[in-house]
Amino acid sequence: MFKDLQEIESKPSTYSLTRSSVALRQLLLEPNGVLQQANRSRKVKLLFPVRTLAKEPDELELVVHGFGSEESTGKLDQFLAQPCLWLLGYRYTARDIVTICANKEGGAHFDHVRDAKEQSLVNLTWAQKGIRINDGAYETPLLFVLAQIISATLNALGPLNDDILKPTAPRRPKTVISTTKNSRLGWLRRLFERLFTMEAAAPPKTQAVDERPLLKGQTFHREEIKLGGIRYEDCKFEECRITYDGSMPFWLERCSFEKCTFEMFGPALNTMRLFQSWYQSGEGGKRLMIATMAELRPDGSSRANPRPSDLPRH
Repeated sequence: MFKDLQEIESKPSTYSLTRSSVALRQLLLEPNGVLQQANRSRKVKLLFPVRTLAKEPDELELVVHGFGSEESTGKLDQFLAQPCLWLLGYRYTARDIVTICANKEGGAHFDHVRDAKEQSLVNLTWAQKGIRINDGAYETPLLFVLAQIISATLNALGPLNDDILKPTAPRRPKTVISTTKNSRLGWLRRLFERLFTMEAAAPPKTQAVDERPLLKGQTFHREEIKLGGIRYEDCKFEECRITYDGSMPFWLERCSFEKCTFEMFGPALNTMRLFQSWYQSGEGGKRLMIATMAELRPDGSSRANPRPSDLPRH
């Protein structure tokens, strides 16, 4: 929100200034708004420009008074309560300017139902008073004063914005331990000193471990065995229905099978159909299938592509 107001201040337009009244209302006017929530824990002292008038201006047609750096400072309520524009006998405070622009002139709502005070300011343009402003963004006194309020707000909230953006270093908890020579807590002090100065040790290197479940030395009788994701060692399968869909690897080592059936599904079945088509295509296909099967290692890689461990050492 602070950054948005900065961009509007640097590149003002009729639309952006009108829309800025919504942010100003949320920041300055709401009792428990963004400003109060952001500063609740930080408690940064915010100082807004506040002027003291010796007397109210005469009932002239139009008097505009901005916020200069030479003015004294005060609290937010004082800033919002001070008049900054006089028109046809009406006085408009900073709060009035933000409220009219946000609720009546289209910042948040566009309301045609206005009282005489609101209607007088909304309808007024500089051209009607014979005044020419070079920058088209300030085509009305309402937007001109609103831009002054934006600048004053940014200056006042600058310290809070800096405090929010300031990087904070992590705080180390203070441990107060007696350092007396004969203290029984001396060993605890030395322990804390070692903990605070010790460099983080590198995690121990561990060898890769096959995390697949291992079933070893078991006998399965008339069961449905779904291969995949399991290692079988020294197991015996009797009259079992064994299935495999090819979605996960498996391992069979020193296992025996008696009167079992084997069925394949999915990718495994597609691979078997590929081998079947090769075998049925003729002698060349048979030799290709047999050579492929012979070239496969237990881990699925091909012996035709030697691994670094297979190369001769010099």
